[in-house]
Amino acid sequence: MRSLRIPTLIGFFLSALLPLYLQAAQDSVYRYVGGHTDDVEVVAASPNNTYFASGGWDNKICIYKNDSTFELAQQLDGHNAAVSALAFSRDGKSLISGGKDYKVIIWKQNAETGLFENVKEITMIHTAGINCVLFGPGMRNVYSAGDDGRIMIYDLTKNTSKIIENKIPVRSIALSTNRRFIFCADESTVVKQYDGLGNLVKQFEGHTDYVNAVKYSMDNKYLVSGGNDKTAIVWEVMSGKVKYTLAGHEWKITAIDISLDSKYVITGSIDGTVKLWSLETGELMKTCSANGEKVRTVALSADEQCIIGGMHFQLDPNPVYGPVIWKTGVSRVTPKAPGGQATNRKQLTPEQRKQLGLPDAPAGTQKAAPNTKTTANPLPPAKTTTKPNKSDKKVINKTDEVEVTIEEEAD
Repeated sequence: MRSLRIPTLIGFFLSALLPLYLQAAQDSVYRYVGGHTDDVEVVAASPNNTYFASGGWDNKICIYKNDSTFELAQQLDGHNAAVSALAFSRDGKSLISGGKDYKVIIWKQNAETGLFENVKEITMIHTAGINCVLFGPGMRNVYSAGDDGRIMIYDLTKNTSKIIENKIPVRSIALSTNRRFIFCADESTVVKQYDGLGNLVKQFEGHTDYVNAVKYSMDNKYLVSGGNDKTAIVWEVMSGKVKYTLAGHEWKITAIDISLDSKYVITGSIDGTVKLWSLETGELMKTCSANGEKVRTVALSADEQCIIGGMHFQLDPNPVYGPVIWKTGVSRVTPKAPGGQATNRKQLTPEQRKQLGLPDAPAGTQKAAPNTKTTANPLPPAKTTTKPNKSDKKVINKTDEVEVTIEEEAD
């Protein structure tokens, strides 16, 4: 009997240590990047691999250099509540933001100064917080969606808007590369496909709980959605069938991104992990640890070297508010344009230039942006949180599940 006890005890201890070993094998955060004074709600990476941006509960947008320094290049002020949605244009020279103040702002990079400047604010359309914003492929239209159940299509050349009434809160939208279809994740278990006129074309059924995030691959093959059921589903767009179900998270998936070459998908969860998957095979390639903090947003850099994330801190007594960086470890790639062509403008066809939002001829000197009440700071100000005026919407509570707002009447 004694001879049997030693191997049994060894096996017991090994089985107990295995989960700890696997946890240690996860890649922890490579870099904590400061810049905010409160939790980050959204991040975005520019397709030209120059910058990444973050929006937070301090009402700020921070823009960082996507190089070895991750230096804070600029801070943008314009929202009166948390910044909850961000997206770069295809050429990386414009940025769109949406907030809990129901406002959409278009920012454009000044050709002379290199700074992003407020060129347009879209208000009086949404009546609740905005959860997702997108540029159309030709940069003629911008799209937004939020808790009011509205999907806005705004024509920047005509200054007109079209509203698709989804009727229930929209958590995320994705756009097909030909602009014909909008895919909508809302407070339901299905992903809805609308055409440009707002007609419901198809529903993707497979999740068993609310869907939080949806992304469309640049090769037009796949749609990826993630939800409260702890899974991400890779759909074949044409057939609407499930290609893979990506399982492995222990709590709900809050965010998804797909690489520009449609090879990889990343998922973020409030279980405190980010996972890197092969989009072609469904294989889990890497798990990154957020040290137990709740991941709210993720983005993959254009060269596929970095995963940028944002977390709601609860465990760290002295958090560094701002984006966090993980290294992917995959082979370095040159950012690609639609159709697999290099982003060198000389190699792009007229159609590809149109999809990227580039002019037919080499761009000339860019006009300076008009003066607005919104400031664009090249250097970060002191770490203070902007307090909205009494006439502004004000966030009074923030949780992992819901944001509650009130509107105070002006004196």
